[in-house]
Amino acid sequence: MTPSWVLSTLYGLHLVATVIWVGGLFVQAVIVWPATRGALGPGLLLADVQARWRKVFNPLAWLSLAILIVTGMFQMSADPNYHGTLVVDTPWSVAMLVKHVAAAGMTAIGALSQAVVQPALARAQLQLRRSRPEPGDGGAASAERRETQLLWLNLACALVVLICTAVATSQ
Repeated sequence: MTPSWVLSTLYGLHLVATVIWVGGLFVQAVIVWPATRGALGPGLLLADVQARWRKVFNPLAWLSLAILIVTGMFQMSADPNYHGTLVVDTPWSVAMLVKHVAAAGMTAIGALSQAVVQPALARAQLQLRRSRPEPGDGGAASAERRETQLLWLNLACALVVLICTAVATSQ
């Protein structure tokens, strides 16, 4: 049996990691991108702001994910509602299954964004810097649109995670 102080510490770390990951996505979607896009339009300065944001946020998001996995495994195994891997026999286990599917979706979306969309945006922005075409040329506007769509999809998954956590906690 896990001592209560260990579980409390794990819950605290889990919550901090959640706040960093979900809070960072929220700030990015609701504050950073709209503020820079509204003030600057698609183009070079926006790419600089986004690149700086990603340089700080991406490593924090991946660190948070690692913390969530480790602390979550301990928490789940200590929960009296847990009856085994993929045993879905209670409202708690359904909520946890949906939560973990949504969290996996968040991870996949983040990986897709970092591996495909962000490099495409960086290439388009580099092309803008070199040739100075009209804003939106070189695929910058398209890449920004894809990045924004993935960000909002990620936030939707985060909302599902939080709702499922609330449901599981109430059981």
